Amino acid sequence: METLYDKLVEVEELAKHFVIYKSLDQIDVPKTQREIFREYEANPVLNDAVSGKQTITQGLEELAKVNKGIKRFLPHKKDEAQNEKVRQMEELVSGIDDLRTRGIFYPDNAVAGAIEMAGIVFGFTYLFKKLFGISNSELGVRVITMLSPIIASLGGLALDRSDYLPKDEAKYLDEKVGELYGKIISQR
Repeated sequence: METLYDKLVEVEELAKHFVIYKSLDQIDVPKTQREIFREYEANPVLNDAVSGKQTITQGLEELAKVNKGIKRFLPHKKDEAQNEKVRQMEELVSGIDDLRTRGIFYPDNAVAGAIEMAGIVFGFTYLFKKLFGISNSELGVRVITMLSPIIASLGGLALDRSDYLPKDEAKYLDEKVGELYGKIISQR
């Protein structure tokens, strides 16, 4: 999905292109960007920024609290309000899917991922023992069984939530709100 940030940057890049090639068809960048902003008038996050209640950067940081510190590694119960705010923010900036809460059994964190990976590894070990008649005394089965918690932990960490936040995109949008709407928004 193309975000507000993507569209605004695209207009600026296009304007640079026209200047470089000395095209007669110049783009009125502020006017075009204002028109693009109008497409997002229904977005509550943008409305808060335009009205001065909360910057887009502050809104992004507020959403990111779900992944701060140790919470990042633990399962989250599904939170529809958080997910709706993330959906609204995704219209403006990209790369924040990790801020969604999908439920405690969804493997998007280290704990749930490790538990599910352990189940898969033990399941395969059991399946191979039954299918191929391998006894527990055989070295390969013992090694796989001993390594399964390590494999599970690594799998859980691989599924861990990212701590990336598109703060540069949010700050850029805050600056554009200031330029196009004449608001001086403090960046706390």
